[in-house]
Amino acid sequence: MLRMSKSHALTFWRFPRVVSHRGGGVLAPENTLLAMQTGVKYGIPAVEFDVMLSRDKVPMVIHDEEVRRTIRNSEHIGKMFNELDAQELLTLDAGSFFDPSLSHIRIPLFEDVLNYCLDNHVFMNIEIKPATGFEMRTGIVVAEMTARYYDRLAQAGVAPLFSSFSFDALKAAKEVAPHIPRGFLMHQSLDEVPNWKQIVSDLGAVSLNVNKDSLTEEHVNEIKAFGCGVFVYTVNDLVEAEKLL
Repeated sequence: MLRMSKSHALTFWRFPRVVSHRGGGVLAPENTLLAMQTGVKYGIPAVEFDVMLSRDKVPMVIHDEEVRRTIRNSEHIGKMFNELDAQELLTLDAGSFFDPSLSHIRIPLFEDVLNYCLDNHVFMNIEIKPATGFEMRTGIVVAEMTARYYDRLAQAGVAPLFSSFSFDALKAAKEVAPHIPRGFLMHQSLDEVPNWKQIVSDLGAVSLNVNKDSLTEEHVNEIKAFGCGVFVYTVNDLVEAEKLL
């Protein structure tokens, strides 16, 4: 049966209405500790960021599977993130793509971001961003580590949300840590994913996280009528944000 109780979604809908994309939006090098600090500095104690596994299965915070766009170490350009061990990745320059003066900024360990957010009472939308072929493994590792922090985060009032474009990653996270809420990410319009209700039901998802360019008011009403919440990405225009809020 494709029915979600409205009480199910509303029970878990304790999330902030505004979340800083990749930590600091466009104001800091994305997915770095400096980005998380920047979001807090500007009064948004809620961050979204991406977690991927290194070759030795250490969860780290980065968006791209290929080492290129946000990394300025020429000898590593073009390599795949999961071809490198964590200790080597921790030496890479993850800041000067944004500003040459930030060449000291590094790719953070997921655990370092967990600790920062716990210490500073920052809500986390943790996007599980698996390298191709590592969907389930990434979901398992991220969920296991987050679960070790969950009680303390919940006590601090910032229990996190998992999100992912990968059904398999979220399903694996659900099996490891069913108590941590999940949101399913979609690039496409709701009309292009006719089985979205089945996906939400199978994952026990509390939200659909939808591209702003493919969302309509009718879609929002349909999602809410199914008992599911809505997160919208990526909104950088104030007028558009106020309309969506």
